[in-house]
Amino acid sequence: MRNPTRLLLASLSLLVLGACSGGPGSDAGARGGTARDYTRTESDVTVLPNGTGWTATRTVTLDNDDAGASRAAVSLRTVNGGVTSVAAAVPGDYQIEVTLQASAPTAEQAEEALATMQVQHRDGTDPGALYLDTEVEFAQYQANNVNRSAAIAATLPADLDYDLYQSSINGGASTSGLGGRQAQLFSTNGTVTLAGTWDDAAANSVNGSVSASGDIASLQASTLNGSVESSLSGARDSVADLESSTGSIDAAVNRTVGSTFDLYGDTDVGSVTIVVAGTEPVGTPTSNSAHYRSPDYASGSPRVKITGRTSTGSVTIHE
Repeated sequence: MRNPTRLLLASLSLLVLGACSGGPGSDAGARGGTARDYTRTESDVTVLPNGTGWTATRTVTLDNDDAGASRAAVSLRTVNGGVTSVAAAVPGDYQIEVTLQASAPTAEQAEEALATMQVQHRDGTDPGALYLDTEVEFAQYQANNVNRSAAIAATLPADLDYDLYQSSINGGASTSGLGGRQAQLFSTNGTVTLAGTWDDAAANSVNGSVSASGDIASLQASTLNGSVESSLSGARDSVADLESSTGSIDAAVNRTVGSTFDLYGDTDVGSVTIVVAGTEPVGTPTSNSAHYRSPDYASGSPRVKITGRTSTGSVTIHE
């Protein structure tokens, strides 16, 4: 067995470095096309007592249409705060709402800290393509008992083919209702939740649980400290690679007409359970390592392959 901890440390370290320098998707992938005007609305600053001090809040809302695009590259990045994306109910428009907050012992300090966060947004288009790049920049600021956060909530047109990138250092990352060529979600200290229809998807956390579900042809999901859950629709050929260092793995498979399975689980400390009708053991299963496969896997359609590995925790693969 390969060492999940070593592999995860290497891969997640690269993701942390990428997130700290702008995050996955911060390159020209989401900054293409010709820049165009968009609507930007900033609320007044409110400063309210929070029980132990004061919290200053400002909301920045970014709006535009999709320029008739059929595909989109979108990047959403913050340092402290959650990043979410969902499908819009109304076709053709997007809205990105960024909520900036700063808490401090005094109202004056809270307002001062709030002013150190800035929302950068670029809206670009090419014929048939939409490019959106949103990032919250945190200026250097140090003061006792001061906390800054910036949460990004994006409502995006549902019918576009997406390249989607979301990252946060201290906050969760989630998406639902969207689909396309690829999705990459990353959090250092937060949960990651991915749902939708994707050709290729990666959901990774360092200190948080990871959940992925939907029609995903290729899925890579991992965490160092947390559990991993997945549920694939089984509507097409699918491959899922699930890894944790200190946490359990639970993978649910769904059956369609003709479905065949290749399922493998491995753990150092814990147990492996694979219960999927019609599969047979490959080799001799043990309490902490098992491989089951449909007899007609090679000729089946769709074929679903799932690999679950953890150092400390159980691996369960089931219908």
